[in-house]
Amino acid sequence: MKRELLRFQDVSKSHRTQEVFRSLSFDVFAGETVGMLIPPLSGKTTMTRILRGEEDYAGEIYFCGRPVKKNLKAMNASGEILCLSRQSPLIPALSIGENMFLAAGRRPWRFIDGQKDNEAAQAYLDELNLNISADEPVRAADIYTRHMAQIAAAMRSGARLLVYDDPSAYYDKEQLRSLKDVLRRLRERGVAVLYLASASFPMELSMFDRLVVIRDYRKVRTIFHPDDSLLASMDRAPSVPESAAAAAQKPPERSPGVSPALSLRGVRSEGLPEINLVVEKGCAVGVSARRIATLQHFAALFSPHSEYAQPVYGSFSVDGKIRRGSELFGDFGVKYVVLDDTFAHDQLLTGQSILDNVYLPVSRSRRMGMLSFNNGFRRSLQQEIEARLGISPERQALPASVLDTNEAQELVLFRLELQNPAFVVYATSYTQIDRRLQELLLQYFRRYLRAGTGLLIAAPNLELFSPLISSSCDLDAAG
Repeated sequence: MKRELLRFQDVSKSHRTQEVFRSLSFDVFAGETVGMLIPPLSGKTTMTRILRGEEDYAGEIYFCGRPVKKNLKAMNASGEILCLSRQSPLIPALSIGENMFLAAGRRPWRFIDGQKDNEAAQAYLDELNLNISADEPVRAADIYTRHMAQIAAAMRSGARLLVYDDPSAYYDKEQLRSLKDVLRRLRERGVAVLYLASASFPMELSMFDRLVVIRDYRKVRTIFHPDDSLLASMDRAPSVPESAAAAAQKPPERSPGVSPALSLRGVRSEGLPEINLVVEKGCAVGVSARRIATLQHFAALFSPHSEYAQPVYGSFSVDGKIRRGSELFGDFGVKYVVLDDTFAHDQLLTGQSILDNVYLPVSRSRRMGMLSFNNGFRRSLQQEIEARLGISPERQALPASVLDTNEAQELVLFRLELQNPAFVVYATSYTQIDRRLQELLLQYFRRYLRAGTGLLIAAPNLELFSPLISSSCDLDAAG
């Protein structure tokens, strides 16, 4: 009978006002491989940080039957738990073999004998059938090689649990095929694997003993002994929106009695007067003020992470649902998005690929069910990005950091069009905007309006957007 290794019992976690997990319970047994599907931007990294002991949480986590809330850091340091993500703790100046012998369980003041360490380390690398040389300097190694060195070192020190934070985001195809064999060997040695994913699994589903599905902050489904026939029963991927040319010809669909995109009733905060306004679907409302600080405080009403954030009073209504004060932030990135002067880079995950910078937020905003199996949707997005933005599929695989400012701006605006949120807030402190950016914003804002998205434009000079704005609010007059 298998022995329970890890158990989450009613674990909850929130970042300020943004909920991540709610009463999450699951277990992992020794020698078991468990896949966990977590929606994009909804907790993979947080889960990894919790198991590293770097995040606090409510509830209990048990390891080998004992509560470990205060011991997770020590268990990572000793090598019982190994959590792998994009970051690697290896020392660049040393070889892979030397790093392995400085890993868990070794005294930090031991003398380094490069030749002996490398020879002994090579045996552990070969045991996992890894085509890696222990003599290779870490500074020349890619993230896959570094991870394999950490796994080999952890095996040497008696690791019991391996936590993988979605390696499909940064491994190439050949490395993912090799990973499948490594996971099999770990399983044969009784090591449990918790594989966190949101985009795709790089191996057959039969590799997993169970799939745990997380949706809307909690576990909604456990699938035992999955296989590839499961794909036929997965939620079908939504289609990519029609081309911009076709969408531009369509008027927004309106129905009598439809709730407005956004409504503010008696909303006030420090530095702001009481605000009452309504943003109808498919309409743009302008907000102006002489003082830039006033506009920044206004934008902070919608930004969950802002240096200008203050306690908020009054109520918001989003798509007809009442949100009070900071409760609104739970909809951030799904029901609405805030763009500011630096949105070209603030809205991008520079470590993720260009394609995933579109795929992940769009998937989350549509609350797609079994996200990991929507490969058809990813291919459709890839084709749409190439057709609309002229970015080839090969370049889409590169990290978003390669984009220049103009490309980044259009990618974010294009992604927003696909997300189709209830409303968009654009807040700028500039009285004048670069002409190219102004034309780009007007072009995309018109598309949002035609699709029924509400627009809230906060700027010291609303003349730039006068062709779009149907009504306005002067914060100075309101005060």
